[in-house]
Amino acid sequence: MTLIVCDIAGTTVNEDGIVYRELRACVERRGVTVTADQVNAVKGTEKRSAITALLTAGGRGTSEEEVAETFADFMDGLRRAYAEQPPSPVAGVEDRLRAVRAAGGSIALTTGFQRDIAEVVLRACGWGVRRFSVAPGEGHVPALEATGDAGFTVDALVTSDTVPAGRPAPYLIHRAMEMTGVASVDDVVSVGDTVADLQAAANAGVRGVGVLTGSVAREVLEAQPHALVLDSLADLPELDEVR
Repeated sequence: MTLIVCDIAGTTVNEDGIVYRELRACVERRGVTVTADQVNAVKGTEKRSAITALLTAGGRGTSEEEVAETFADFMDGLRRAYAEQPPSPVAGVEDRLRAVRAAGGSIALTTGFQRDIAEVVLRACGWGVRRFSVAPGEGHVPALEATGDAGFTVDALVTSDTVPAGRPAPYLIHRAMEMTGVASVDDVVSVGDTVADLQAAANAGVRGVGVLTGSVAREVLEAQPHALVLDSLADLPELDEVR
């Protein structure tokens, strides 16, 4: 059985760059000047880690309390922004994922979001999830029912708050494999729009595909280990053709 592991924002879902605008804004409200290059360097990574990296850029110190407060500010801003401007699936992606399913493949989503934000994004898209990754001690988590007109359901969702470390560590991908019963990394293709996505795929030992539907340039993605760099996930060939 083959498995496609896909990032959410910028890869399967178009959220108009809201997450990184809010990330930059919450750090700058702390009096830190943030450059576009610094934001690009943390794209695809777990958001608490991203906030820490931005707060401490240039040698500035921070604390666990400041990181926690800034993260809470980020989450509040993200919820408001998504309520005002709901995300939607990238054009053609849902059809491509349905074709993967029809060919017998499994579909997992992975993200640097915490689970509650991932749920907001997927509900806005009308997507559901069969299985959630659960952090130790959380117990059973009910499935996210498909809503809206699409009614599309993926097999698994792994969020950054349920693994030891986010991208570029391999744990999101390996947890998705565990949840979908895929034992061999040779049967996995991982798709994302950031450098961290491709580094995570390489660290996990799976085939990595970069897409240009985020905000990272082709030449930047092509400088990372990869099997393909495509304009969109909608252009992905059959999984056994990805080499």
